[in-house]
Amino acid sequence: MATPTYDLLESVTLTTAASSVTFSSIDGGYGDLVIVADWGFGGQGNLDIRLNSDTSNHSFVTMANTTSGRASAVGADGNYIPVSYHAFANPGTYPSAIINFLDYSATDKHKSVLVRSGNRASGIEAISGTYASTSAVTTIRLFSSPNIIIGSTFNLYGIAKESA
Repeated sequence: MATPTYDLLESVTLTTAASSVTFSSIDGGYGDLVIVADWGFGGQGNLDIRLNSDTSNHSFVTMANTTSGRASAVGADGNYIPVSYHAFANPGTYPSAIINFLDYSATDKHKSVLVRSGNRASGIEAISGTYASTSAVTTIRLFSSPNIIIGSTFNLYGIAKESA
C-alpha cells in the first residue's frame, strides 16, 4: 500500500481582519482534503464551514470538554458545520483545527467532514459533519461573526488518491 501524500493546494494568512476565508475552484483529483487552521476572533464568536455556497444540507454532532465542563450539540439540515461550537467563543483564545473532508469529489454519496479543534485556554472539541449532497465539493467557505483576526492562517491540502 502506498503512503498517501499531502499536497499544499492553497495557503491563506490574513493581513486584514475578515469575516470569511474561501477556497474555490478546488481540484477534484484528490482522494480527500485537509484544512489546518490557526485563528482568532475580534470578539465572542465561532468559526463555521459552508460547502458549495449551499445554505442547507449541513448536519453535525459535537462533543467538547471545555473549561466550563462537558458539552454536546446536534444540528440538522442547517447552513453550516461548525469548526468551533462550544470551546472557543472567547476573544483572546487562539484555537487550532484539523478539518478532514472525506471523498469530497465523489458524486455518488454524501460527504463526511471530521473536525478536531482545541486550545489550552478553552478546551477540546470533536465534530462530525455531513454534507447531504452528491455534488462534488468545489468551494469551502470558513466564516465567523465577529471577524477572524489578522495573522490567522488556513492551509488547504489535497491527499493523493490511493493507487490500485
